[in-house]
Amino acid sequence: MTGKQTIGMTETLRPHVASISREMCPPEWRSLKQAPEDEIHARFENFKEMIEFSEKNFKEHVYDNHEAGQYDFMQHRYVICYLMSVGEKLAMDAFRLEQDQVRDAMLTKVEATLRPLRLIFFQWHGPIEAQTDLPESLKTGMLQGMAGEDFPTTFRDL
Repeated sequence: MTGKQTIGMTETLRPHVASISREMCPPEWRSLKQAPEDEIHARFENFKEMIEFSEKNFKEHVYDNHEAGQYDFMQHRYVICYLMSVGEKLAMDAFRLEQDQVRDAMLTKVEATLRPLRLIFFQWHGPIEAQTDLPESLKTGMLQGMAGEDFPTTFRDL
């Protein structure tokens, strides 16, 4: 890596790993201390904190890092997928709530929180052909480069 050394996002994500791993335990292991509704709400708040924490890392290591490399993009993809899986698990667990209004409200909040993560994932890691914010000439050049063709020497060649 040239110039600035970056710390990987997974190293800075570690403070959350202990709390995240508890979410993966079956419900019967964690439901004894709290009412299911309270537990889901607490997990949702933790989920939002994880996203906020990760967004700071994304900004530093990917979005504002002009020297971001493949490893940074891999971590970005990994963390977004991880966050989406935590949110989907939260939604699955919310389906088990007995009160319709509480369940529906939580599912709405989780879905609204997942939507931007899906969009960011698609914008940064989706197929080039489907990107709406890139000029067609850039997409063509990128696809040609990935196919092993030489990049055009000028934009007129596109």
